[in-house]
Amino acid sequence: ASRTIAAQWFERKRGRALGLVALGGSLSLALVPLANDVLIDRFGWRIAWRIDAVVIWLVLVPLVALAVRGKPEDVAQHPDGHPPLVRPPAEVPSRVETASAWGPRQAMRTRTFWLLLGASMVPGLIVTGLDFNQISILTGDGLSSTTAASVFTVSAIAALLASFAGGWLVDRGPPRYVLAIGQGALAVAMLVLIAVDGTGWAIAYGAVRGLALGTWAVAIDATWPAYYGRRRLGSIRGITFAAEIVGAALGPIPFGLVYDATGDYTAAILGLLILPVAAAGAVLAATPQD
Repeated sequence: ASRTIAAQWFERKRGRALGLVALGGSLSLALVPLANDVLIDRFGWRIAWRIDAVVIWLVLVPLVALAVRGKPEDVAQHPDGHPPLVRPPAEVPSRVETASAWGPRQAMRTRTFWLLLGASMVPGLIVTGLDFNQISILTGDGLSSTTAASVFTVSAIAALLASFAGGWLVDRGPPRYVLAIGQGALAVAMLVLIAVDGTGWAIAYGAVRGLALGTWAVAIDATWPAYYGRRRLGSIRGITFAAEIVGAALGPIPFGLVYDATGDYTAAILGLLILPVAAAGAVLAATPQD
């Protein structure tokens, strides 16, 4: 919802706005795994879960309820703060943005929708499978559990930097090229993970993984409204997020099955490597209203 709301409030500088929204996710990824590691070590995982729940209910839920508004029109405002008739020429959005009123059914009749939807399932599938098993993978390579958890922090820092860079690029050219960079970086991260034999390689993996997630997240959030407009964006994103969740739900399964069969994760990583490569090709072929 936060990513969709940001896309509703901004058009001209949407990429940079989404990069700022990604700051929250990056900080969370940097701090929460380390904090949870401390909580689990001191209190056990059950108490750690309860502490997390209390923070969500007493801090995050009230903050969202009081501060967040879904669209600028809900409070008599306009995207970018400018009424449509007085926007400077450089800030006038594209024809696709202003003229289209795509609904989910219309969007699903286009080839581009299915190319983007299929590609959107890949990062969640791969990353969830890797993240669920990251401690096991890296401790199996001789690293401590604390070092393995710290890789999340490295990844978060890289994702933060990549989010800002990706947002800048999205505001200056077709977002599909930034999407392809994200998928390509994910493929590279998988190869680096296979090569890990010490702390340096683990840090490199975290950095490339963060690059992949940061660029992809900003670019895909900017692509949907750029291609299909803002009017029915929530409905369209509901479908696409559901597909992403399906991918994330499936992700850990092949890793677990391969590990049970072979005692190692390498075959799963290599077998799934084709997915981000294919997804990179799909997003490059996804053009507006095609």
